[in-house]
Amino acid sequence: VKFIDHLVNWYIRMNRRRLKGDAVADQEDWFSALHTLVKVQYQLILVMASFTPFFTEYVFQRLKCKLDFTENLKEPNQLGIDKSTGAPESLHYITCQEPHTNQIHEDIEETVAWMQATVELGRSIRTKKDLPLKAPLREAVVIHPETRVHKEI
Repeated sequence: VKFIDHLVNWYIRMNRRRLKGDAVADQEDWFSALHTLVKVQYQLILVMASFTPFFTEYVFQRLKCKLDFTENLKEPNQLGIDKSTGAPESLHYITCQEPHTNQIHEDIEETVAWMQATVELGRSIRTKKDLPLKAPLREAVVIHPETRVHKEI
């Protein structure tokens, strides 16, 4: 549930204009933002497939036309694979993948966590003081005993 919260409140909310194509100067950046969202949704339904099979199959059938499965065309005579696109006919024909541990950057995750905590604290202070969330602040002061955190934020 926390993952979905982060996806909606951080990626989608912070990139809303970019995902719509409003704030994008070039099409490649817009396509990249949308492709990232589709890939995350695809990974999410793979994880959810075992306990919500019908819902995830429904979502997969609508997402698969936006994903590249041409790698599957390299091995001929695979069962359950569309011969023209390489897409599996069903989500449930896809085997679980091994995690890509080389793509995990804990230092970036920690920096983003500090930034998110700072923004959430700012939001809670705005709510307590009845300040509108969209009005810009002249200044925000972050107090933390570690100087490393100040540099990261």
